[in-house]
Amino acid sequence: MRQKGFTLVELAIVMVVIGLLIGLGAGMIWPLIKQAKYTQSRDIVNAAKTALLGYTVKNGFAPLSTSDAFGAAGARTLDAWTRNLIYSDAPSLDGPGYNACGVTATTLTVFECTNSACSTWNQKSNIVFIAYSKGEDANDAATTTNPSTPGFGCTSNCPSCPGGDTCFYIRQPLSGYTAGGATYAYDDIVQYGTLDEIRSARNCSFTITNTSLPNAATGALYSVALNGAGGTPPYIWATGQAQGACASGSVRLVGSDIGLCLNAATGLISGTPTTANVYNFTVTLTDINGVTASQAFTLNVIDSCALTGINIVNNTNTALYFSRNGSGCTGPWAAGANLNTQAGASGGVQPNDTYYFFTDGGCTSACPGTPNLNYSGAKNTDSNNNCQMQFTGGTCIRSDL
Repeated sequence: MRQKGFTLVELAIVMVVIGLLIGLGAGMIWPLIKQAKYTQSRDIVNAAKTALLGYTVKNGFAPLSTSDAFGAAGARTLDAWTRNLIYSDAPSLDGPGYNACGVTATTLTVFECTNSACSTWNQKSNIVFIAYSKGEDANDAATTTNPSTPGFGCTSNCPSCPGGDTCFYIRQPLSGYTAGGATYAYDDIVQYGTLDEIRSARNCSFTITNTSLPNAATGALYSVALNGAGGTPPYIWATGQAQGACASGSVRLVGSDIGLCLNAATGLISGTPTTANVYNFTVTLTDINGVTASQAFTLNVIDSCALTGINIVNNTNTALYFSRNGSGCTGPWAAGANLNTQAGASGGVQPNDTYYFFTDGGCTSACPGTPNLNYSGAKNTDSNNNCQMQFTGGTCIRSDL
C-alpha cells in the first residue's frame, strides 16, 4: 500500500503559495496601518487645538511657547508615530500678563497653499497659536516658516511674510510634489486658533462702563471716576479738547473752561463748575495696545443759586458760618429754599430747625412768606457775592426752641 504525503515538488508549490499569500497580505495590511496612524494623529491634533483653545479662552493668553504647551492645556504631546507635536504662538499672547480682550491683532500668519508649488494661497492673519504633527515622514516639509527652503519647492511668486510676522506655509495634506528628482509626501497635520475665535468665546468688549453722569451744581465740588473694562491697562482718557485751564495731565471736557477737567491717566472728572448749562461731549479711552472705546455723555450743570438755600460749609466750634452756595451767584434765593447740610458741618445746627432766608446778596431783604433769619455777629458778602452770616454761641439759631 502506498503511503500518502507531499512530494518535494508539491511541498515547494505549497511554500510558494504561502509566500505569495503572506506577501499580498503584508502589502494590503501596511497601507491600512499607515492610514490608521494618520487618522489617529489627525484626531490627536484636532483634540490638541480644542484643548489649546479652551486654555486660551479661560486664561486670556496662550500657553508659554518655552514650556510644554500641550501638557499645560491638558492635550497629548505625541502623535501616532510617537513624535512630539509642534507648537508656536503669537508673542502678544504668549503666557501670563497678556489679555486677548485687549489685543486686536497678532504677528502670527498662516498661508494655506492651494497648489503643490504654493504659487497660490489663502492668507490667514491674526493667528494665536499653531499646532501640528510632522506626519509619517517627519520632514516638516508641509509646515515651514520659509517657502523657499529646499523641499518646499516654491521658487517664484512665493507668499511674502509681512514684516515682523512669523509665518507658516501649509501644504495640502498628502499632496504629491516632485522637486530635484525627489517626491515628497506632504503629510503634516495642522490646526491653528485665531484671535477672533478666542475673543468671541471670551465675550470680549472693550468699553467705558459709565453710561451717564450725575448732575453737577455751580460752586459745588464735583468728582466722578470713569472706568474701562475689557482692555489692557494703563489707559489714556481723552475728550479731544486741549488742557486749557486744567492742571497738567488733564484736559477740558468741552471747548471752553467750565471748571471741570478729565484726568488723562485716571479718568477722574473733577473740579468746581462755574457755568450752568447742558454739556455734551465724548470721552475716548485707549489701552496700552492701542485699542479704543468711546462713550458719549451729557452733563447737566445746575445753577445752585436757584436750587439751594443756606449751605453749611464750616463749623469752628465757637462760630458757625453759612454762605449762599455757588460761585458768582447774583440772583435772589429761590422761594422756599431749603437748608443744605454738607459734610463737615456738625453740632449746633439741626436739619429740622427753622431758618429765614434773604433775597439779596447784602442780606437785608427777607424772602416773602418766610420769617427773618435771627443772627448775631458779623455779616458780609464775599468776592463771589456769597452771603455769609456768623453766629457766635449758637443759641440764637435754634429758633424752634
